[in-house]
Amino acid sequence: MNIASMTRPEQITALEANLHDLTSARSNAFAQDLIAQYKQTKRLSDKQWDWVAKLLGYATRPDPEVKDVGDMAGAIALFDKAGKTLKFPAVVISQDDLTVRISVAGSRSKAPGSLNVTSNEKYPDNTFYGRISRAGAFEINPAADGQKDILVGLLKEFASDPAGAASRHGHLTGRCCFCNLPLKQRQSTAVGYGETCAQNWGLHTEWKNALKDAQQRIVGEPTLQEQTPAQEAA
Repeated sequence: MNIASMTRPEQITALEANLHDLTSARSNAFAQDLIAQYKQTKRLSDKQWDWVAKLLGYATRPDPEVKDVGDMAGAIALFDKAGKTLKFPAVVISQDDLTVRISVAGSRSKAPGSLNVTSNEKYPDNTFYGRISRAGAFEINPAADGQKDILVGLLKEFASDPAGAASRHGHLTGRCCFCNLPLKQRQSTAVGYGETCAQNWGLHTEWKNALKDAQQRIVGEPTLQEQTPAQEAA
């Protein structure tokens, strides 16, 4: 559907015909208000016409491609744990030249409780790659088209082994995937993420085990001594 080539009355007619595809209650109600106002007055402001076109675009966009990225139970458990102490928990992970940020969709989003996948820039400069349902279905946004395979592989890795993905990101980038701060302490560098973040995300046991493994791999180096969370800084 080429919305730009349609007359304004045609846009209203098309929007009314596709109201059932506006699944967001707020968007649907707004569209109905615009349609009702136009039918009553035959007039809308330029800003309102912009919204008619935008809502019509939402209603008629094709269904997203969906890929299964695996059982998300482990990853969801991490976010649920972190949400008890952090206001906006997020994970940053990388593969090749692609870095993505995974965060929980808020209560006012289209799919509350799902996991949003974006580029790592701050809003509004970031790119929305799609969302993962709690069942592991990754709805891919067209903006991710050129990087779908890398994204799906990265998300499958995160789903199957969240702690391992966190460590790999830290070793690859020198940053903690949870707070995105540089890893400065030797313990954090060895594990791939900081002890305080490990506690916030329910991974303290995994952190201590990874530290012991790192100690065993180091030959001829002083033993890495564990620090208290207050001493440890990512």
